[in-house]
Amino acid sequence: MTWKKNSAGTDSAEAHYVVGRIHLEGLGVTADDREAARRFRLAAHRNHARAQYFLAAMHFTGRGVRASDVRAFHWFRNAAAAGHGDAPEGLAQAQFHVGHCYLEGTGVRADAARAAMWFRRAADQGLAAAMLALGRLYVQGVGVDRDPVSAYVWLHRAALGDDAEVRRIARPIRDAMESSLTRTQRLQARERLARTPDRNGPDKDTGRRR
Repeated sequence: MTWKKNSAGTDSAEAHYVVGRIHLEGLGVTADDREAARRFRLAAHRNHARAQYFLAAMHFTGRGVRASDVRAFHWFRNAAAAGHGDAPEGLAQAQFHVGHCYLEGTGVRADAARAAMWFRRAADQGLAAAMLALGRLYVQGVGVDRDPVSAYVWLHRAALGDDAEVRRIARPIRDAMESSLTRTQRLQARERLARTPDRNGPDKDTGRRR
């Protein structure tokens, strides 16, 4: 593959990331998970958020590397953090995974409040799965105070998102919540939804907002 040949001697984080994707997906070369992980690691140590995300996912599943929830959480956490050049607000999909790790105690001590915080960051970037997760926390009062209005708002946004599976799950929960709201709560929910800015969904590969 021409790009791979041209980039093979390039030592930039972006070059290592792209070559890693080439090996991971077998684009013009024989797929090689170990080489993909090696390239992602080189880029990840240079604060390349997308490489950190893919390396985390590989540690999470054990693809091309030793499976490790602790390492997966470490790299998801780095990819989720703000300030990286290729993801100034952090990667939404990584933020969602960090939230899930905190919620389930995967690779880190369980902390529902931190889970809610990370779900909120991802939801604010337009990730429907995070909106659904956050809405459920508000329904249950886990990690946040129970709040029917906030629950409805996030579930409604998830139900209108671009993820078909999330829509399927969110709609019946949203509808059940709506029927339990008082007239005042419904008005509050509508007002909050009216103030919500439209955002495109995040990139399917990494959750980065387009």
